[in-house]
Amino acid sequence: MFLFWALIEAFKTDKHSDEMMRLRRRLYELERESSAPASPTRDPLVLSRRWAPSGSALTSSDGGCFLIVDRVTAAQHLALFTVRIDGLPVFQHHPLRCGESLDVAGRSGTYKLQLWAVDGVQAAVSVSLKMGLDNVAAKTGD
Repeated sequence: MFLFWALIEAFKTDKHSDEMMRLRRRLYELERESSAPASPTRDPLVLSRRWAPSGSALTSSDGGCFLIVDRVTAAQHLALFTVRIDGLPVFQHHPLRCGESLDVAGRSGTYKLQLWAVDGVQAAVSVSLKMGLDNVAAKTGD
């Protein structure tokens, strides 16, 4: 009976330590992300940095940029986005890797979609708006 109890306790302890290691790793990643600069650009944010699960849709505060997180692949640090600007489809299932951004021209200026991080089926994204006349679609990365 004692051996059976010892085996159950050992199994619970092992399972608990795996969970603790996973949580410590996740905490480290979150601390590292929060120490990164909030935004490399001084352009106003029309969609503040937030976590969005795969399949969700986000709209900028000015209503000009609508994006759908089509799929997130954490192992490849990749997310696919469908982007509509001013009601018109601009990109469909467009891949972005962590640290990359996508500049898309619209009526109000150039929207800059930034992919900050991915975790499981979620992507951390933000959108800023550069107002001006030099609106050119471009993909940038580190």
